[in-house]
Amino acid sequence: MKKDLDKLVDYHVAGAGKGVAYRRTADFVDRYGHRFTGTENLERSIDHLESIVRQDGFNDVHFESVSVPRWVRGEERCVLLSPLVGNATKKLPMLGLGFSVGTGMEGITSDVVVVNSFEDLAMKSDKVRGKIVLFNFPWTKYGECTPYRYLGASFAAKYGAVAVLIRSLASFSLSTPHTGSMGYIKVEKIPSAAITAEDAAMLQRMQERGDKVVVQLHMSAQTLSNTPSRNTIVEIKGSKYPDEVVIVSGHIDSWDVGQGAIDDAGPSFVAYQVVKAVKDLGLKPKRTLRMIFWTAEEVGVVGGRQYYEDHKGEADKISMVIELDYSIFTATGASLRSDAPTLLVMRAVGESLARIGGSHVFADAGFTTSDMGRFVESHQIPALTVAQVPK
Repeated sequence: MKKDLDKLVDYHVAGAGKGVAYRRTADFVDRYGHRFTGTENLERSIDHLESIVRQDGFNDVHFESVSVPRWVRGEERCVLLSPLVGNATKKLPMLGLGFSVGTGMEGITSDVVVVNSFEDLAMKSDKVRGKIVLFNFPWTKYGECTPYRYLGASFAAKYGAVAVLIRSLASFSLSTPHTGSMGYIKVEKIPSAAITAEDAAMLQRMQERGDKVVVQLHMSAQTLSNTPSRNTIVEIKGSKYPDEVVIVSGHIDSWDVGQGAIDDAGPSFVAYQVVKAVKDLGLKPKRTLRMIFWTAEEVGVVGGRQYYEDHKGEADKISMVIELDYSIFTATGASLRSDAPTLLVMRAVGESLARIGGSHVFADAGFTTSDMGRFVESHQIPALTVAQVPK
């Protein structure tokens, strides 16, 4: 095992694989820009992926169909009208949340009620009807704050709110709002958008001073009918146990307001480089090595969910899943969810990666993946991702 690992490291540090994933990522995002689910851009980029893989000499390449949702952002703006002095107004940078409804052509102009949590919303429920609710929650971790983005509109609508704004889910901001998916439960659907952390703090300060805070929100967002897309699958058949599979993956789609270089083009090309390196070096994995480029992850893990429905009967044949998503560029090792024997094996692998700074393998019982999450959670399949891990 160590001999093969040394070959793989040499290939990427000083051999033909050096810088390949980076250069391909740069070319890919420069060429195709955003790859939002339901757009021609995404489908053209998937066609380009196929051409790359086939040019690399892979013949075992195929697509699996996925029906994906189509949401269109349209025009959007958020303007602070009060308590600015005179006739002054202030445009607040904002991004509508994926799958939000629009405001209608007239927009929504209303007072703002700032809350810091769902509990705070309940305490102020008598002040919310007919108002725009702003969730200015304390930032902790992405996963802990996500419920405000996903469920905030439904919780506020329950008390009669007409729209929701949220503090962007980001630990750092330079007046930069962040988008993301949201959803509705069984209440009236109201518009939902993210504003910057700075502006959320400003509106809270105004409320605490007793000022009347009024904003005008306009969103022409709409959800259209589903459209076809594809997961892209590349394989190297196992030499000894071809029916047993190790899955390596990343998602190729992005949001519509950026190129998605970090989330998730770069990690996807790094994941693919694993398979390419094995092929280029003539290594013979005992188990089948399967690379999956997921579609439609950002809009609800749609590609991953469809793959689970199509392949859940094969779960007992999946030996491990490796999924790379957004945290690879400053990685110091790997997070692993597995049983003790697998952890020991992977820590031995990690020792061989010490010279490239990725030796630490951290046991994380709470770790899961996005696209392969159902396999991991339902079938207890070992899961690994590259990450910044505790020393």
